[in-house]
Amino acid sequence: MSNTGIAAIQAGATGLVAERGDPIHRRARRPVDGQGPADFEPFQRSDASFPSNHATVAWATLTPFAKEYDAPWLYGVAALVNAGRIASREHWLSDTVASSLLGYWIGDFFWQERRRTPADKGPKVAVGPSSVSLIWETK
Repeated sequence: MSNTGIAAIQAGATGLVAERGDPIHRRARRPVDGQGPADFEPFQRSDASFPSNHATVAWATLTPFAKEYDAPWLYGVAALVNAGRIASREHWLSDTVASSLLGYWIGDFFWQERRRTPADKGPKVAVGPSSVSLIWETK
């Protein structure tokens, strides 16, 4: 369980950093603005609709547990976050779906990373308090 918990923490933190560190996509208007999801203000909105940090972090954090314990019902819990964000008119459906896919991918990556044996070669991600590193052993 400790490996799964560590994978969930790493995935959640990476999801939060991935969403916060992407100014290019942070430009769509929110539903409460009264305009459509295709209305953009590139590089000018700090409170943009896309992406949904809540959805990304929820899916990234719950995916390692859902995979480890064969508990697909946990995705329903993450979907409640999506529904809440849509119902509160903070995000469009498309925002939460795209953010969910990103969160799922991040969570799956860290879950698989924690399941590797020391003999496995390939990329590894190390998340620290002030850094994220990619390590790739070639020998």
